[in-house]
Amino acid sequence: MDTKVKICGIKTIEEVAIINQYPLDYAGFIFAPSKRQMTKDKAKTLIDMLGSHIKPIGVFVDHSFDEMVEIINYCNLYGVQLHGDYKQDFEYAKKLKRLIISKGIQLKVIWKSISIGKGSGEKGSGDYTKNLDRDETDHIKKIKIDIENMEPYVDAILFDTYKKGEKGGTGEVFNWELLDAFEVKVERILAGGLSPDNIVDAIHTVRPDTVDVNSSLEVELIKTKEKVDRLFNRLKEV
Repeated sequence: MDTKVKICGIKTIEEVAIINQYPLDYAGFIFAPSKRQMTKDKAKTLIDMLGSHIKPIGVFVDHSFDEMVEIINYCNLYGVQLHGDYKQDFEYAKKLKRLIISKGIQLKVIWKSISIGKGSGEKGSGDYTKNLDRDETDHIKKIKIDIENMEPYVDAILFDTYKKGEKGGTGEVFNWELLDAFEVKVERILAGGLSPDNIVDAIHTVRPDTVDVNSSLEVELIKTKEKVDRLFNRLKEV
């Protein structure tokens, strides 16, 4: 399978032990205020336990730039996923790109999230046909401009579900067919309500470079081997 897989919201030793058993590409550690928020010390402990095949990605929302760089270096992050205010993240991406080019930081990839559509209200349902209509051209036009401006400074655009008052992590899907409207020159990452139930349909519909899965693999906020196993068994169908 060409599509890479990221499991986000890793927070315990037990979860690391589970994901190390699978051909996972990325593990996400959330440093933003969240039910899955990590301290840099706890994240470093878990990252040091990751299998060598799994690359750690730090998720940031509206951190100060200096604090973010400190966490990147301390935890030896492979990449960052910027989920904050667009204008701020645009400046952060430019600064990080300059640091990477100058070898002032060991970071490898920068991802920027773009919120799109409206959640269906059904977590992990896979019914992405009830969201934003194709004719909402103002919304589409703004996203196109945002992507075009951001592309020179990032390695991937992560498409997540828009929900008022939240910056990702809604557990809801959006209308994947809307992504046909965007020509993305960098890699495309699909997030938002992905689960073992809809992952095959998501990959066939969107053909993303990476899929990002989180809450659907949890029971009471903890990833379970049964659910992760089911995800990778479904991925064999792709």
